[in-house]
Amino acid sequence: MLGAGHALQQVHDYESHDFDSHIDESSHGHYLPKELTETRASFLRANDFAKKLGGRVIFLDVSAGGVYIGDDEGALACLMVEPMGKVLSPSDFETTGLVVCIQLEDSEQHQEEWEEILKETKWLDMGISFAIPYLHLHSGSGLEVQALEASIRALLEMPCMLNLGQCLLLGKGGGAALVVDLVTRGTLGERISGALLVAPGEVPEDLLQTAQEVEDPPPLLLVWARDDEVAEFKHSRSWINVLNKWRSPSLMKEIKSGGHDLTLMLKYGGKSGGIGEAASAFVYFAIAALLCAEISRFIERIGACHSNTADGLPERTVRLLDELPLYLAGMLGSSSCDEGCIGLAVAQQSRGPGAADKLRGLLKQLQNWMNGGLRQVASASE
Repeated sequence: MLGAGHALQQVHDYESHDFDSHIDESSHGHYLPKELTETRASFLRANDFAKKLGGRVIFLDVSAGGVYIGDDEGALACLMVEPMGKVLSPSDFETTGLVVCIQLEDSEQHQEEWEEILKETKWLDMGISFAIPYLHLHSGSGLEVQALEASIRALLEMPCMLNLGQCLLLGKGGGAALVVDLVTRGTLGERISGALLVAPGEVPEDLLQTAQEVEDPPPLLLVWARDDEVAEFKHSRSWINVLNKWRSPSLMKEIKSGGHDLTLMLKYGGKSGGIGEAASAFVYFAIAALLCAEISRFIERIGACHSNTADGLPERTVRLLDELPLYLAGMLGSSSCDEGCIGLAVAQQSRGPGAADKLRGLLKQLQNWMNGGLRQVASASE
């Protein structure tokens, strides 16, 4: 959808036969033309897994203070999977968000888990890009947090991100623990719009105290299967204490089955209208967290202009609003709109006098929705 004042800058003409069905049927279904995958260097140097996802390999400049975190040239390889519109028209398509996944070991199971996430959440369909820095190549070096910080900075500064500014982090097990370490001790601050933790294991001894001290932390989602025998579910009780002390929206989603395998959690951890509970939580948390970050930035922009008026929300924010369930329309003051029209209704409220106050109300409602457990998700299984 193009908002007022947006002009179509370039037309890309592809024939149907350009889209080769070389991506496995079990994947997320984003097919790319051979013209791109067989000519662009970043696609050609991709490994088999990246090619299966329709992704490419990029190299991030993560050198810091003379210490090379990546290879000899200070570069860290990163798998990047982008929405089809972004790949076909990089300068015109505006990404709605970025999810950075933390992988500390490389295995076929991990690859299946990332593939299942893309398939079940449909994040690419929402315009969200997906990145996996190859941190596993340097696991045990003691530089994991630095490497992750540097990777995130490099990703957000890429021209293709179009001043996105923030990202979501997703980690399982040791990767989740690394996410928590970065959020509580790192220097990225507002560049993290949310953190999704899957079965992180035991709570670090000092985290209960640290959780209270972190100023303006990002929203937090904890997902755990009751039958997990690797990171035992009993540890979730301690994590609930952390969530209670977290100074931003936080919630936990219990999944009935799936063990420590995210693929099984997403597929079979309880179905609601054809989508699993874990996938639903991932989808709606990601949308809400990204929206809270975008709306907060927009309110700050209004304040910086010393005015209580605005020209309107950015296009990517409007598109994210349209991904919210229609259930929320009335809560957001748009009860008369149809499905897929929430963005337009809220965008109209964001223009003119009083826009900042209206957006603060919207922000509070979204935060309450997260704190309330994303009730649309939970109600189907309770």
